[in-house]
Amino acid sequence: MQKVEGSSPFSRFLPCASHDVPAGGCEPAGSFRRGSAGRDAAPIRVGMITAEQLPVEAPPALAKHRYPLPIVLAVVITLVAAVYSFARAPALIDAGHEMRAGQAALARGDYDTAVRQLRAADAKASTSHDITISLAEAEFADSDPAAAMRLLRGVKLDRSEWTALQRYMPAQYQRYFVHTS
Repeated sequence: MQKVEGSSPFSRFLPCASHDVPAGGCEPAGSFRRGSAGRDAAPIRVGMITAEQLPVEAPPALAKHRYPLPIVLAVVITLVAAVYSFARAPALIDAGHEMRAGQAALARGDYDTAVRQLRAADAKASTSHDITISLAEAEFADSDPAAAMRLLRGVKLDRSEWTALQRYMPAQYQRYFVHTS
């Protein structure tokens, strides 16, 4: 199709007529072109088809497509994980608030409150390393080293965590820990 200047934004792209387009291209409706005989030849009028005159055809139906099983499984797993994380988020946020409140109580020397707050945080997010370390610290401070040692079984500590625990951990329990690099 030739691009044609016309009055309608859609008519610019319509062919000149239902027959072949002239070699010189299309001209807007109502324009005149002189024939090959030169200036003295009679003008030739070239018309345009309107949008209403074009046949309306339905687009072809798309072929059915099935996604490969690994892609379907990946999408399902991703959606399940997203739903799970959104469902779990409020409990984790509450656990974070409880942990900060427990750490503040520990810092001001209110060990009973610290243990209570940190146990509540541990109940909501039992896999949190930070909550476990803070709770063990509070248990040592509240004179319950057996509970603290149960919490620390199998836990790896970095230097800052070890330093924080040493503030409250009795010396006889410190010998159970081995420094590794």
